[in-house]
Amino acid sequence: MLDRLRGSILLLGMMLGIATAAMSAADARSLTAKALYGKWCTAGGSEEFTDDYLIAVLTSKERHRYKISRYSVSDDTITVYWIDGSGAEVSTDFSEFSADGKSMVQIRNESGPRREFRRC
Repeated sequence: MLDRLRGSILLLGMMLGIATAAMSAADARSLTAKALYGKWCTAGGSEEFTDDYLIAVLTSKERHRYKISRYSVSDDTITVYWIDGSGAEVSTDFSEFSADGKSMVQIRNESGPRREFRRC
């Protein structure tokens, strides 16, 4: 009887371990470029992302439309490759996505500062 109980506990532990690993793998794969799609607001204005365009509106109401050449997604970061006003391809990284999808951060790089965004 004791051997059966130990076997059941061992089996239950293995099943829990497998379930935990599967859930962790699903979380790592859950970030897609679509998490970025839509309109985001920050202190400097807003940015809107679609399949093909980044539309930036400054607080002065000045509007810029940039062609997105591609998105790249890692475990926790979405990189947007877009064409700037001079025709050069540049990139911007976004990370720190909240679980509810309502906030994120633009990672500081040579093209710009760290910016906090929220859905708007």
